[in-house]
Amino acid sequence: MCEGVCECHLYEFAGIPCAHILKVVSKLDVYEIPKCFINERWLKRANRFRRVDKEGSLCQEQVDAMNLSYLCQEATKWVCVASQTLVSYKVSLDGLRELGTKVS
Repeated sequence: MCEGVCECHLYEFAGIPCAHILKVVSKLDVYEIPKCFINERWLKRANRFRRVDKEGSLCQEQVDAMNLSYLCQEATKWVCVASQTLVSYKVSLDGLRELGTKVS
């Protein structure tokens, strides 16, 4: 029920259930968005538990998590584009391997 997989990939990219997912949920006679589809960052109280250090800066682990999240979103977006053709797939795979050697 809470996989949220659709060809438009909106849920994977932005964490927002798309109209396709919501239509399936309504067809299952569920008229309230399941909690598993509600992302904490979109709630009013999202900043309530933000951890900061004494100077009011974000904690390093939070910065690391935000960096990881952003990189994953960007990578997923481009991988979906690259998978459309064999040429773009090969170019992207070579680029990812080159990037891997640069960052490791």
